[in-house]
Amino acid sequence: MWAYILRRLLYNIPVYLSILLLMMLMLRVNDPSYAYLGKSASPASIVQTREDMGLARAVRVPAPEITVIERFAAAGDTVVEGQPIFAYDLLGERFEFVAPVGGRLVYQSEAFQAEPSQQTRLGAVAAGVLTRPDDASSLQPLNLPAFEVTVIEFLRAEDRRAPKGQAVVRVEMRGKAFEVTAPSSGKLRYIAKPNDVVRIGSVVAQIDIPFVVQYLRFVRNVFTLDFSERSWDVKIPVGEMLGKAVMPSLFVTVPTLVLTAMISICVALVSAYFRGRRVDRTLMFFAVIGMSISYLVYIIMGQYFGSYWLPQKFGINLFAIQGYSQELSSAKYWFSSPHSALMDWRMYCALPVLIGVTVGIGYDTRFYRAVMVEESTRDYITTARAKGAGKARIMFVHMLKNAMIPIITRLMISLPFLIEGAVLVEYFFGIPGMGRTLIDAIRAKDFPVIQAFTAILAAVFIVSNILTDVLYALVDPRVRLS
Repeated sequence: MWAYILRRLLYNIPVYLSILLLMMLMLRVNDPSYAYLGKSASPASIVQTREDMGLARAVRVPAPEITVIERFAAAGDTVVEGQPIFAYDLLGERFEFVAPVGGRLVYQSEAFQAEPSQQTRLGAVAAGVLTRPDDASSLQPLNLPAFEVTVIEFLRAEDRRAPKGQAVVRVEMRGKAFEVTAPSSGKLRYIAKPNDVVRIGSVVAQIDIPFVVQYLRFVRNVFTLDFSERSWDVKIPVGEMLGKAVMPSLFVTVPTLVLTAMISICVALVSAYFRGRRVDRTLMFFAVIGMSISYLVYIIMGQYFGSYWLPQKFGINLFAIQGYSQELSSAKYWFSSPHSALMDWRMYCALPVLIGVTVGIGYDTRFYRAVMVEESTRDYITTARAKGAGKARIMFVHMLKNAMIPIITRLMISLPFLIEGAVLVEYFFGIPGMGRTLIDAIRAKDFPVIQAFTAILAAVFIVSNILTDVLYALVDPRVRLS
């Protein structure tokens, strides 16, 4: 069995990779930064967003190195505003770094103490001043001044591939020219223009990260379960978002699936037992009525009668019309206060579960009844009747056991949706589950969340298909895993 599972997993890797590739291609038909920001976005916001999204790497004007010539104040000395701290050489010129505020001087790094001949980068944090002695919260970092540079010329054609390390822009600072190189290989986009005056550290160009690199990086993250990429919308790691959303979904979808399956199978057996009689016709009538009414109607009626009419008419406050208690997602809360946890679940999740069960019973009952009716025509049923087995034994022992294959198929098809969540229920009841998270991500064009959700859902589908085959072999000796 384990060899079969491993073989199926290996066979499905190309399928899974193809799903991820297709998904990323669809999300990148147009530039994601324009899709996210809209047509009226400023060039500066597009530049920053493309870098934040991992679509491009910034080409920044590097900070030149400076050399300390002379130190006037050591760590621990008390300095006053405007007092020189040290003198440094920059491109052959002497400059003095002065304290903008008064207090006790500290150097930010053990490696840099402003000793003569020590080097650091222009714009780096060189020192700090404690405005209140021995109070770390009063530390005011002192940055070396960031000088301005002038863009002289572009050294590569725009929208052409620039190799890593190749010079792409030449700039001038205080009469001396130096070149800015590409941090990686990719298509070049210029941000600044010739004769622009920019500050040290400013973005003058961007190198597009190739789609293949983006795809391979995402595949690596998926296979290593690294969902640390931040959401574009809420600015927190995607893994943290999905981790918080899984439990609220499971508290609704798992009871819904279990109750729906149990009730539907029992009703289907009863209906098949009384096939063609009044009981069968009545049950199928209500099943058809149930599946003919929109899910949205059930939600609206459930919210009205369960959360409004009952409290108004009888003073019974059983269900909340909207909301969710985050404590329900904590195992500690269930173990320390099981009664309170159960009451909270009843308040926020019971009504969505009842609505889900009501909607699902109609579809599942008709399916399971058709399975039972088909099984009733099999030869082993005829043999059991010939041997004198009672009708109840035939239906609830022989028939149910042999009908497990389609029942398992039906349940396994529903398994991925346990993780996906009930989109409509979560949205209208304000439950912060996977379904609502996905809808919010689609509305906000939050591609990292959509990508992670698709990857997880595709993986669950593949695993559920393999699990279905394994369960077939366990319940039916005639099925061989090969």
